[in-house]
Amino acid sequence: MLFKIFLTFWLALALLAAGQEIVSVMAQRDEQAALGNARSIVAAAQAVPDAYAQGGVAAAREAALRFEREQGAAVDLLDRNRQSLFGREVRPAVVAYSRIADRFAAAGSPNAAVNLGEHVAAKQIVTPAGDRLTLVVDLPGHGVARVASAATLSPLVRYGAVLVVGGLLCLALARHFSKPLVTLAGAVNELADGRLNTRVGSRVSRRRDEVGRLARDFDRMAERIEALVAGQRRLLGDVSHELRSPLARLTVAAGLARRDAPPAASEYFDRIDTETARLDRLIEQLLTLARIESGVDDGLRGPVNLTELVQEVAGDGDFEARARGKHVRLSAQDGIFLDGRADLLRSAVENIVRNAIRYTPEGSGVEIALQRNGDTPAHARLTVRDHGSGVAEGTAQTMFRRFWRADRPNEPASDGAGLGLAIADSVVRVHGGTIGAANAERGGLVVTIELPMTQ
Repeated sequence: MLFKIFLTFWLALALLAAGQEIVSVMAQRDEQAALGNARSIVAAAQAVPDAYAQGGVAAAREAALRFEREQGAAVDLLDRNRQSLFGREVRPAVVAYSRIADRFAAAGSPNAAVNLGEHVAAKQIVTPAGDRLTLVVDLPGHGVARVASAATLSPLVRYGAVLVVGGLLCLALARHFSKPLVTLAGAVNELADGRLNTRVGSRVSRRRDEVGRLARDFDRMAERIEALVAGQRRLLGDVSHELRSPLARLTVAAGLARRDAPPAASEYFDRIDTETARLDRLIEQLLTLARIESGVDDGLRGPVNLTELVQEVAGDGDFEARARGKHVRLSAQDGIFLDGRADLLRSAVENIVRNAIRYTPEGSGVEIALQRNGDTPAHARLTVRDHGSGVAEGTAQTMFRRFWRADRPNEPASDGAGLGLAIADSVVRVHGGTIGAANAERGGLVVTIELPMTQ
């Protein structure tokens, strides 16, 4: 990979240098051609001062008109004072280059002073009579002028060519190196979101460099993780299922033993019944988790009136809470529907509401709110708030892990196994939603669920 990157950038620099050199050579060639053409025109204009030497200003004017018709370029003769012998207006650039032509002549150069940018050429002429004149030619607006203009702009052309070629090469390099990394990053995010069947794909993994090797390693890792998690889920479901039968037999045996046991043993049988009930709830929750995560019974999905479902759960929760000196209050928006499993959604909402009832202090209540947000696509937002002490900072998101139990001082300990919120999290994710928790500003814990709506 290191050699490939080095070679690629080295080749890019070489191509840039070659491109700049080609443009520079072309510009120099055009400039030399423009100078050669300009000097040819100046040589042809020599007929004007020759006519002046033989017939004066009138003959020179006729020669100038004839030259202008043939060459398409204006010509003029200037005296020692830089004034036109033909009575024409003299441009400042012409005056400047007539002085340069004088310096050329003083240096013994036979060439005309040519300004390709101003499209002017000037050359000092000394007639046989000793008159010192300046032959000035305005180069034509086609041919030489166009070539001259291109030659004058050659630095800008070279700079633009380097920018364009360099930009295209850098874009190609950036795309070549970043595109597979973006694909790999997307696969990592999908795997982190729980989609264990995510793979990078053959387009990236076929590469013969470090990126391709990384993609292949990622695919192997994802396959291994998927297999391990699937095996764990199967084991959890199988073990939970197999525990149901001995647990049922244990319950029957305990009941039979209670009949023949002395009254003093009643306390121990009560403990057996309590622990058996807890174990039964734990097994039921484990089976629920295994069923949710394995995708069993997905064909039972259908339209769910979430408003009615939450109202029923809130009513049941309020009935239970009032027996403990608490209450449940609901604020629900009508007409909130979604596609899913009503039994699983009910279980998720019940687990959250009962958890809130357990930790809200006596004399307070649990506040439930269900509303539709204005996003596109529409989502239903359900919030459940208690008025307890909340949870420790940094643990609000870990509370949805399996077997996690809150440590809340001065509050009743939970007799659960720490699976209720894990079940809620699994149900919400199966329905394409999100769940989160945060401490409320004035005390208590707020659990928020967002689920996609069907209408």
